Amino acid sequence: MVSLWKGCASALDSLTGNFARGCCASQAPSGEFSETAADFANGIDLDNAVSESFFETLKRELVDDQVFDTREQARRAIFEYIEVYYNRKRLHSTLGHLTPVEADWQALVA
Repeated sequence: MVSLWKGCASALDSLTGNFARGCCASQAPSGEFSETAADFANGIDLDNAVSESFFETLKRELVDDQVFDTREQARRAIFEYIEVYYNRKRLHSTLGHLTPVEADWQALVA
């Protein structure tokens, strides 16, 4: 969750009335590091589909329809979207159609 918020915060640096998609996409490692990372992964899915899906959803549901006058206004809107709606009300297919709060609660009581 923290890394998701950091991604949003860094995205605000590029906010100019529209959410810049490129600012959120991570670059794949190259060369020797990439091969080493693949050796250690041992079948672990290193793809960032969930975070890319989050940023696409954020763009579609919040940012596309708004123009923010200030960075602070954008920050507050994104914070409210994540903390009030996305984590508590919006169902997530990757969590078995639960909200993140419900999924966390189930993990705690399990």
